[in-house]
Amino acid sequence: AVRCLRNGGVLYELNTAQAASWLRRPEKTASFVQHFGGERTLVKERTFPTVVEYVPISFDPSSDLALRVAEGRSGLDPDSIVRANWIKPVNRRSTTQSFAHAIIRFNSPKAANSAIRDGLVIAGRRVWGRKLLQEPLRCLKCQKLGVAHLASECKQIHDTCGTCGSVSHTTSTCDVTDRAKHWCANCRTGGHAAWDRACPAFLAARDRLLDRQPDAQYRFFPIPSDPSSW
Repeated sequence: AVRCLRNGGVLYELNTAQAASWLRRPEKTASFVQHFGGERTLVKERTFPTVVEYVPISFDPSSDLALRVAEGRSGLDPDSIVRANWIKPVNRRSTTQSFAHAIIRFNSPKAANSAIRDGLVIAGRRVWGRKLLQEPLRCLKCQKLGVAHLASECKQIHDTCGTCGSVSHTTSTCDVTDRAKHWCANCRTGGHAAWDRACPAFLAARDRLLDRQPDAQYRFFPIPSDPSSW
């Protein structure tokens, strides 16, 4: 099957694991790229993302060495971790913060499930992962949830601030830090921002989305040959 993605990419789904393995062979991938766009084409393999909580902020997710060290100390195969990033921007941390949540993407469901089941050792601390579930899209211009457009495609004339709900400035330039002054443009109520993960409108939209994803009910990434992952 072939599916066009919102970012302009194309997702190919092959009918067998053997076919997927065949296409991953360097010479086959090179031939595929040559016939489907040439230099403009980039082949990306599927990754298996997990949310890893309370990671020491001394960890540098942009460092390849840090990723390889984490693999080794966690008993994972080399290059199991494809990439990692902090969830919240570093500049939004408090001055006393010692830990933060990160998204770590693995190259196989086996490696991701190991992080969920057995944990990881990062910067000398054992931390635990959970499967990253798909969340509803929120336009960063109008702040609406579950819409079929991005900020660059939004038809709304003005920007709506995701923090205080104002239409006179963008979220990135908002100077409101008092939670009591936050205003959700979706709930039309104060006390939380549109980007708040505890927002009732966000939670309702997320639940509707997860109801359409059968794999979301499983703690692990399902592997046909591993019944414990079902």
